[in-house]
Amino acid sequence: MNFTLQLAPRGDREIVMRRTFGASPALVWRAFTEPELVSRWLTGPEGHSMVTCEIDLRVGGAWRLDLLNPSSPKRSPAGASSSRSPCPPC
Repeated sequence: MNFTLQLAPRGDREIVMRRTFGASPALVWRAFTEPELVSRWLTGPEGHSMVTCEIDLRVGGAWRLDLLNPSSPKRSPAGASSSRSPCPPC
């Protein structure tokens, strides 16, 4: 199985990521959409931590992450959900 990550721009404000995982589509969907799972894998190298992980995928909902790095200021990416598709392959 090829685990190569492919990135491609789509317009001026979007990036399409494509990657094959050795897991079911439903589990991958949960890993990217459930805060308790996102905070387990999206922390960065050792010493980094995620102190906030809020994800509301409803249209108009918001998401926010607060990431701590011992050698730099807190990073807080955030955004809003403008549309939502159910897990297509699930």
